[in-house]
Amino acid sequence: MLKKIATITFCTLLATSHVHAWEDQEACLGKELQAKARIKPTGPPGPPGPQGPPGNLISNYGAAYGEPQNIFAKNSYLAVEFGHEQTYPVGVVHPVEGNLTRFEVTNSGIFHIGWSFTASSSVDDVVSIALFNISTLSSVQPSPLGIATVGRNTTQILSGQTIAAFPEGTVFEFQVCSQQGNTLITPKMTIIRIAQ
Repeated sequence: MLKKIATITFCTLLATSHVHAWEDQEACLGKELQAKARIKPTGPPGPPGPQGPPGNLISNYGAAYGEPQNIFAKNSYLAVEFGHEQTYPVGVVHPVEGNLTRFEVTNSGIFHIGWSFTASSSVDDVVSIALFNISTLSSVQPSPLGIATVGRNTTQILSGQTIAAFPEGTVFEFQVCSQQGNTLITPKMTIIRIAQ
């Protein structure tokens, strides 16, 4: 019996010593991991860096407007003049060789084009707007971009927007058609290059 008690005690001591050795090993590994994980303190933050260049929206945005213009031709699209630039977009030139109706794409891309035309007439009339690609001799779709009925001695605003892809060298213009040939329009437009 004494032999059994001695064996049990020996086994218990042996097991306890293994557990303590395991715990000591874990503690050492834990300390090593904590030492590796410690981040050395850093100094105070440095001064701010220089300001970056302006964003693309500023350089790719353009706007123009024109004086009031009479559309006297019946059922024919006529080019609209934009005599004043408010901003100049990168990649689009206006006027083209002195022609105030034309815009030329010098940097191909996808463009968001917006317009707002004020139309008035002394007679009942129907007015439509188109964006015409001079380079391909075709209208940018959908065509017409907008149609409005202008009542006698009233004013109507035609406005909208479209997205068009133009390769380098494309020349385009806005055109207006009056069914009665007796409309006064005042044009405004914006253009933004939104992608290459």
